[in-house]
Amino acid sequence: MYEGARIDDVLTHHWPQCPMHPRTHPLNAELSAAGPMWRCAQSDVDVVKIGELGATERGSS
Repeated sequence: MYEGARIDDVLTHHWPQCPMHPRTHPLNAELSAAGPMWRCAQSDVDVVKIGELGATERGSS
């Protein structure tokens, strides 16, 4: 399995994690009018362009 990983982290990991609903569901990759996007299916909204996931955490735009 994963060395050092907790079993609840392995069983409940969703990637990429939806920032609006953490630890509940992953984002879906979809093609929208704005291009390829990571989308929250629960709220039915585009979250971030594919390729820019995590850019705000790193300080880029």
